[in-house]
Amino acid sequence: MKLNRIYKLTSCLDDPRFTEFEGEVETFRTVFRDKDTGQLHVKRLASSWKPPRVNGNVRQINHYPCINLGEPAFSEYAAQRLREMLEPNGELLPIISPKGSYCFYNLTTIADVLDTERSKIKWLRQPTTAGIIEHYEFLSGKMNDLTIFRIPQNWPHVYVTDQFVEKALSHKLTGMRFTKVWPLALGEKPEVIEAPVDSAKARGTAAATEQQAMAQSVYLDVAGGAKRQRTRALDYNEFEVALNAAIEPEDPHAFAIGHLEYSTDEDRFHRFFLSCPDADALAAKLDQFLRAKKIRDRVDIFARYGPFDDVEARTRKLPAKGRKRSKR
Repeated sequence: MKLNRIYKLTSCLDDPRFTEFEGEVETFRTVFRDKDTGQLHVKRLASSWKPPRVNGNVRQINHYPCINLGEPAFSEYAAQRLREMLEPNGELLPIISPKGSYCFYNLTTIADVLDTERSKIKWLRQPTTAGIIEHYEFLSGKMNDLTIFRIPQNWPHVYVTDQFVEKALSHKLTGMRFTKVWPLALGEKPEVIEAPVDSAKARGTAAATEQQAMAQSVYLDVAGGAKRQRTRALDYNEFEVALNAAIEPEDPHAFAIGHLEYSTDEDRFHRFFLSCPDADALAAKLDQFLRAKKIRDRVDIFARYGPFDDVEARTRKLPAKGRKRSKR
């Protein structure tokens, strides 16, 4: 009998080309533990699901962005190619994003296959809740039909077998990281597998500039806001889609000039916050974008030489002279 290898599936969030989605926490919370029995229960959502909107500057090369730092999410492309393993073990539920077609994956298979006697575990609450599993041992006789699953002792994590890994790699599904957890000798360094995006040199450059990418910021103030909902001309959702398209690099493997982080509605304007490695370069790019778009509402551009939440950082306002607005 072939012995399944078990891997922990995570997203590649330490690479700045791979980012996550953010959404309403309770919308994607589906796993609950019974206080009396300690048993886990998964809430099924498909029958009442209304696709929610999520935020995040996820690129087309990211086939496993996740939501809120861990809830599984797959690109539609990945979901189609892994469907034979995903559908029997959970629900593929569409989400709404201007970045493309993605699905939240409500993983419903919880397999009690961890050998807790032979594994090395730091418990939060024994025997139901593990804090850290330092060494895994699984019950091989129970592994035959598994491909993607959770374990009750460590349910926030997603585990997959080698069949899943081989399928994902064969379709070059980038954004997924597979860390082998079993079988391993105690103290053995685990194997880590990812579908290659590009050359190792390019990957190293991207990782090295991760902190630099967040060092500066730009924000846009669009006249309008909460007090002018009836008179404003701009649809903020449509503007966000156009803004993302304007700063998206032509090469999806390349490092972006900036990332739209979030937006907020104030009394007299709507503000869009963007992070970037070079505030002047991004501000110039956005100024060019606004001149071409001819937006009727006034838009002010501010380049901040620090993170957008650093109110002490030097900030420069770009002149709006020369930008044409559309006629009323």
